[in-house]
Amino acid sequence: MALASQTPRTAHVRGSSNSITTRPVMLIFGALVALVGLGAVVALLVWPRADVAQPTANVMPGVIAQPAVNVAAVPAASPTPVVPAVPVAPSVVPTLAAPVVPTAGNLAASGLPPEVAELMQAGSALMARGDLLGARERLNAALLSARTPETEREPLRRQISALNDTLVFSPTVAPSDPLFGSYAVQPGDSITKVMRSQSPFVDRLFLGRINAMPDVNKLRVGQKLKVPRQPFHVIVHKAAFRADVYMGPPLPADATIGTSSPIESRLTGWTYIRSFPVGLGESDGTPEGLFVVRPSSKLMNPEWINPRDRTRYLANDPTNPIGEHWVGLEGAEERTRTFTGYGIHGTVDPASVGKQQSMGCVRLLAPDVAIVYEILAERVSMVWIVK
Repeated sequence: MALASQTPRTAHVRGSSNSITTRPVMLIFGALVALVGLGAVVALLVWPRADVAQPTANVMPGVIAQPAVNVAAVPAASPTPVVPAVPVAPSVVPTLAAPVVPTAGNLAASGLPPEVAELMQAGSALMARGDLLGARERLNAALLSARTPETEREPLRRQISALNDTLVFSPTVAPSDPLFGSYAVQPGDSITKVMRSQSPFVDRLFLGRINAMPDVNKLRVGQKLKVPRQPFHVIVHKAAFRADVYMGPPLPADATIGTSSPIESRLTGWTYIRSFPVGLGESDGTPEGLFVVRPSSKLMNPEWINPRDRTRYLANDPTNPIGEHWVGLEGAEERTRTFTGYGIHGTVDPASVGKQQSMGCVRLLAPDVAIVYEILAERVSMVWIVK
């Protein structure tokens, strides 16, 4: 060892007068130093080295052995570019502002009829529990009640519309939903065949919209499609410049006969979906009454000739005043059968929505009229224009 080999040289000093008399002492000292050096070497061999990683007491060895996970590479449980196709869960509820409803202890002080207040309470409670379908059922019943004050109807529409972002406009199909079902694509299916057998009420573009399909014509066997089970309808409230969309069976013939009851209370079997702002005819020129979508009248990128100055607008003309969608209407009752040439269309003048500036038709913003075009069915969908 290095220390032992150096010790004799230190003990023997050539030419020293006492080199002989001190030799025994120096030998003993050298032996002791050698023993200390040997002990140090042994200690170095058995003591844990600092450059060897040691497991710590608060880290599980199994965790150390796990490789790092690239979170971004993990696929979502239910991937979809719009809304995940997952069962309705309480996690979606915080995005919905709970309606302001009276509590059980102050029903009398709320000023609402007890049955309306109870429906609103029940809807709020079901929403908090994640039962969006049950919440919509109760809130819709409150909206359609003849006893609901008009001041409460707009908050109810906002709440139901928020619920329908999931229940209608996403791939989610809530269990027992009377408005939507699910269909598994079979061998030999085409989108036309699926629509004819499962959902004849809407345009194929709407199936693509609610199923988050970039190309609705590309189906795969076993693919689950959300399909509407009831037709859509529109009620245009002229005074409010608002179009309310509903789903349900066609109204009975006497539903539009003038009474003092609210419009909503006559919508038996209908479910409110969403509202859109509209523009109307100048000088109150939009006719009132019940219409249906005229057969073979739905057009995309239509040509149009201005009936006043005969200006002709070709398809895809960005200056076409009626925009890119046209839905023709025809009268469905005695007082409206004389009206021709009216329809629902888009506009290239968004500022005109909310005003009386059209030639009598109902105009909507481009994104809104695209949805209305997709959901209204010829010969089936009703458009009721009211004061």
